[in-house]
Amino acid sequence: MRSAVVLAVIVCVLLCAVVFGDDYEPGLQDLDGHEWGVVVNQDVVLFGIPVSAGGLTPAERATIIADQRLDPLSNAGVLDKPENFRVGKMGSEVVIAVDNPGNAGGLGSQVLLLTIDRNFSKFLGRNRYDIAYYWRDLMRKWSSVAAQGGTGMKSLDGVKAPGGKSLDPKHSWHQIPAGYRHKAKKD
Repeated sequence: MRSAVVLAVIVCVLLCAVVFGDDYEPGLQDLDGHEWGVVVNQDVVLFGIPVSAGGLTPAERATIIADQRLDPLSNAGVLDKPENFRVGKMGSEVVIAVDNPGNAGGLGSQVLLLTIDRNFSKFLGRNRYDIAYYWRDLMRKWSSVAAQGGTGMKSLDGVKAPGGKSLDPKHSWHQIPAGYRHKAKKD
């Protein structure tokens, strides 16, 4: 009987891994002739990295974010709370971080998700805080849908910029409105 229960639990875990599993995947996307490292969930690009940093290519940065940060936090249920996504500063850099109150995966109580450096800002032609708050809000929106058990959100359709303007769901992750930080809710 005990072995049947153990087997049932293992099957359930494996099925959950197939259905929900390590949902965050790194990828590459060519956008206007430039290759971006992107982070994808359920076939939707959530955000992309256009520049190298710290000796890592955009693709390598996306791999670290997806595999070493988002997946462990997702598996521990930390990403089920949209308010866990934060914008802050680390040294002189603007960052998006995730509160990790239970120290899931031994990653610490606050996990650096992404650094928005000056090269990043220059490439996108936007203020670093505009980028950070915009992507934080996209991640919060995505997280809130996932927390409600939704796997039906097939794009970022329905995410709106301040002022109510709908975003292009196909490329909204890279179309950051100028001045977004002034209208975004601060942490």
